[in-house]
Amino acid sequence: MNVKKLGYLVILLIILALAFYLLNTGEVKRIKDEQLTAFPEIADRIARLTIEQGPQQIELKVVNNQWVIPSRDGYAADSGKVNSFILRLAEMRLSQVATQDESTYADLGVSEQAVKSGRTKVTFYAQDDTKLGAIYLGRDKTATTGKTTTNSFRYEVGTYVRRDGDKVVYVSGEPIPVSMAMQHWLSIGLVNEINKNIETITQYNQTPDSNALSYTLQSAGEIDGQKQFKLAGEEIPLNAMATPLVTSGLENLRLDDVFKEGRSELQGINFDKLTVYKLNNGVTYKIRSAAKDKIVFAKIEKSCEEVAGKDTICAKLGADINVQYKDWVFMLPEYLGKKFRQELADIVDNKKLSEQEQAAQEAAADEEAPEDLAPELSDQTEGLDDSGQVTEEESAETEPIETPAQE
Repeated sequence: MNVKKLGYLVILLIILALAFYLLNTGEVKRIKDEQLTAFPEIADRIARLTIEQGPQQIELKVVNNQWVIPSRDGYAADSGKVNSFILRLAEMRLSQVATQDESTYADLGVSEQAVKSGRTKVTFYAQDDTKLGAIYLGRDKTATTGKTTTNSFRYEVGTYVRRDGDKVVYVSGEPIPVSMAMQHWLSIGLVNEINKNIETITQYNQTPDSNALSYTLQSAGEIDGQKQFKLAGEEIPLNAMATPLVTSGLENLRLDDVFKEGRSELQGINFDKLTVYKLNNGVTYKIRSAAKDKIVFAKIEKSCEEVAGKDTICAKLGADINVQYKDWVFMLPEYLGKKFRQELADIVDNKKLSEQEQAAQEAAADEEAPEDLAPELSDQTEGLDDSGQVTEEESAETEPIETPAQE
């Protein structure tokens, strides 16, 4: 073997040794030891977390085994979403090492400065408020497919992440979106009753001293499987577009935000509408609503009265029937809020009503016409026989017409 070949062999051995070292030491080994996940050991110990993104912050906390939102006076959070988010972060797969160069942190979005500029940091705490860990969620890593600019496009392959106290920046196995919308984290469901269960809907114009009846809609059976309603005690046509807004008011009713009564955000709000839904199982919902700057706020009260021949629904609901609604004011999505703000003029079909009134007037005129014309016709036919000729008696009573004498 000559010297040249020996040199090539030495270089090859060095390359192989270096590759072996990289595969079994350093950060690659570190990922392998951690089974490619971020915080697998803390998921079941988390009792509070904060999400920071620029000037915004959301805090979620466990109280009495229920996730709540402290900034909303302890209103219930969507536990399913919170638990899913925690598991996704705690068991996040770290697919590869991106860098350990601290000078790249800001560009990759995994520094405190990046968080102030709008990137995300999530911090976990235990029940005793001990910090368990934190993770920076930076910008998404993208890749390009296609060989030319005309047929290529970029797509997300993961998110740059860094654990607090760790110099290594990893790439997650998939993008990790984080919502800072309060609605996303709140338990938004309020009521879900289909209109087939509704017997009556009564709306009042509410003042501090009294409730003035506006209208009552009552069940009127079904047509082709669709529940029908009519105005109680009146045969007035209803608007086919506006009326279903009122009758579907309890279907999938949910909130956009929530406030404890007495909060400063509620100052100047006048609850001037009361809509009462009575169901066929004895349950009654009272929705008091107010509108301010096109935003509708609502207070909800639920009660129950046993109905003969029906299941004992009241006993099943128990004494805490109103616990979800008591002392809370709900901000509703605009399209849901307007269901409780419909006036009588909105739900009446004015075109059909006008046609009905016109038809009624014409019918009345037709009925009155013979009576009005009878005296006049009687005067015109007096003194005529059946053939329309003047009778002898009438002729004799008629004075002769004098004609001038002819010269």
